[in-house]
Amino acid sequence: MWAWYIGSEKLIQIHSRFVPMQFNTSLGFSFISLAILSVTNNRRKFVKYIGIGLVLLGGLPLVQHILE
Repeated sequence: MWAWYIGSEKLIQIHSRFVPMQFNTSLGFSFISLAILSVTNNRRKFVKYIGIGLVLLGGLPLVQHILE
């Protein structure tokens, strides 16, 4: 996510043939890594909240595309 804040094109699009990574995708990867760390530290309640955030992160754009 830091790449969007500093404006680094090399981090957003690693290779010229690859599609640039979207900010939502980066945020999702961060949420998933937090969930994995929470599972390893036995914080299962926190994992539920992260899961809800991931569902919203993926579901809201899906609803937006369906309604367009």
